[in-house]
Amino acid sequence: VKLDSIYLEMLPEGIAHIQLTHFSERTHEELIDALNEAIDNGVEGIILDLRDNPGGYLHVAVDVASEFLDGGTVVYQQDSKGQLEEMAATPGGLATYLPLVVLINEWSASGSEVLAGALQDRGRATLVGNVTFGKGSINIIRELSDGSALYVTTARWLTPNGNLIEGVGLTPDYTVTITDEDVLYERDPQLEFAIDYIKSQL
Repeated sequence: VKLDSIYLEMLPEGIAHIQLTHFSERTHEELIDALNEAIDNGVEGIILDLRDNPGGYLHVAVDVASEFLDGGTVVYQQDSKGQLEEMAATPGGLATYLPLVVLINEWSASGSEVLAGALQDRGRATLVGNVTFGKGSINIIRELSDGSALYVTTARWLTPNGNLIEGVGLTPDYTVTITDEDVLYERDPQLEFAIDYIKSQL
């Protein structure tokens, strides 16, 4: 099933591979549709693929996290004065109980780092792949009268355990790298590792 921002493929042994390409206004609804289809197909475990996901709307990332976390903190937003605002998951998600692996790489950024960081810190998912991009801030551009511009960071995002995303990124639980040879032969060792890991949890 291919939707605007989500691609669902059912793999053998009831494993659902859900690719989430970005966070648009429709992503949460599309995820619910994909999860319901996976449940109808007897899903036993989920691989959530956030590789190359540049992010998108923060509130959508929080909504998506709500399908995997039964309430609790998703992310903290820290303003320039150091004040923290908690953004929490909504209880009652569809997939709070299924084994979950999240695939990440160096192009997973912003909202995808918020989502993966929440699932990792809360002990909900195992992260597989490479260290993420490290884009975890809200920035505005102020144009000046001489035609130049000022790039101002107004807030930063922290994972539930208080770890800064900006400039650091997320470190996977298991580092698995795709080599040039893998690309040449169309191999995906990150996905293969995730499949084996899910099977070990069933």
